[in-house]
Amino acid sequence: MRSSAVTLDDFRHEPVAVIGAFDNFWNLTLLSKLRYHVQIDPVTAKKWIEDRQNPALHDLKESGKLRYFDTVTDFAVITRVLDRDSGNWIQAAGGLGMHATEAARHLLSDPELSRVLPDAVRSSKKSFQIVLKTTAISGHTGAPQIVAVHTW
Repeated sequence: MRSSAVTLDDFRHEPVAVIGAFDNFWNLTLLSKLRYHVQIDPVTAKKWIEDRQNPALHDLKESGKLRYFDTVTDFAVITRVLDRDSGNWIQAAGGLGMHATEAARHLLSDPELSRVLPDAVRSSKKSFQIVLKTTAISGHTGAPQIVAVHTW
């Protein structure tokens, strides 16, 4: 279902998976207060993953809009959080660009890849955020690399 067709009432009836970052209203709205969240500079259009514990640091940023055959670095945030308002779990994955969103999807859906998730994430019902990095070469998304994990 497209994010524009989802209502807040939908979140109250069942757990929800939110895919996408800047193009998904729910990711921008519901997850913007969490430790890791996507940001975009309205003047330069540069994108990065902000860490609320260190907001001045912009290391988790895309390497730019390069030609198809170039190498790009991309980052994504994967979140699982128990929403206090609905009482349901929200799982979200969204990258600064399409390559990190794809890498996040692979990490969550591939049983082999999901084995690299930290035990604190795999074995509990805690809320968590994972920041991952991927490299795309000639338009092909590389393997996801976990660069930060936050649980609560």
